[in-house]
Amino acid sequence: MDSLSDMHGGKSLTGDRSLLLELPRELRDIIIDYVVCSLNIPPPAVRHDPQTSHSLLENVIIPPLRAILYPLLYTSCQLRAETLQRIEKTDAPIVLDLLLLEDGHGQCTWLNGPSKLGHLNKINMEVRIRTRPVSRELFRARLEKEIEPFSGFTSTRHRQRMHSIESHVQYLIESTIRTAVLGILFDDGLNVEERHNCVSEMADTYQPVNSIAKLRTRINFAVDENGNEMRIPDEQNSRHWFQPNSLPQVFTAIIANNLYHQFLDHGLLWRAARYGKFELICRPLLTHTGKMSIYCGDDNICSRGWDVGEALRNNFTVVDDDDLARKDQTEALRKELGWEDFENGW
Repeated sequence: MDSLSDMHGGKSLTGDRSLLLELPRELRDIIIDYVVCSLNIPPPAVRHDPQTSHSLLENVIIPPLRAILYPLLYTSCQLRAETLQRIEKTDAPIVLDLLLLEDGHGQCTWLNGPSKLGHLNKINMEVRIRTRPVSRELFRARLEKEIEPFSGFTSTRHRQRMHSIESHVQYLIESTIRTAVLGILFDDGLNVEERHNCVSEMADTYQPVNSIAKLRTRINFAVDENGNEMRIPDEQNSRHWFQPNSLPQVFTAIIANNLYHQFLDHGLLWRAARYGKFELICRPLLTHTGKMSIYCGDDNICSRGWDVGEALRNNFTVVDDDDLARKDQTEALRKELGWEDFENGW
């Protein structure tokens, strides 16, 4: 029996006898690991509510990330010490659930969080995307309702996203992941525009406080209340629906390529620098993330992955001295954070 156990005599802080503390340490570790790695139950995939109307300009709301208050931390000194040890060893990821809704919008829920907030060094993060058939009729209704606000857009990308349900869903997934990652890195509770204003005023001092060692995205079908995958019903005309990952390999490749380009594309980095958004989006992703990967299905029928540092070295195009300075500063920050020692694979 260790010193903490001797101190408390196998009892909880209330003085009651603890059956958990009487188990061998190996069994306690298994139980604690199960508690630490357990996820909250994601919201069910329900039918569309006609009373709910989402704007095509509306970003998916990502709720604030809260620290997990494990009850085991407050039962006894011994269990608190053992739980903290297991939290560090299990390295359970922060998990965000993104449920695609029937009208093409999304709903985000945190399924797991850290044991504490602030200055989280090289944590793991996972985004779980649950897809379902999207009604083209509901999507068109959203489009027609807001056709006037869209009339001012001239960007080809905006016009494509407005009129193409496929492009809209892809953009929704990519932008939600990027927003969630930046929110974890900065941990400031701000939206993109609010953070941009802060960065514009304090570009040299406004830096990420957290870093993400591994960012994994996993795509699966949503399931109904009976546990069945939500696909286009056989009795319905498939032309009335869009099934995002009906071809898993194709859909995964599209999302992976778009994520790669949105996060790491040298053209985006160059344009971001021109418009003053390099410090807001590009540099934090390049300096405070280690690896990214994307999988489809529980059996990983297709996957993509890349090392952020390698992408930086291979794809950052140097146009002028300012670009060279940005690249040198970014690589110096990565070395300072120790990413060169990062092991391959996840």
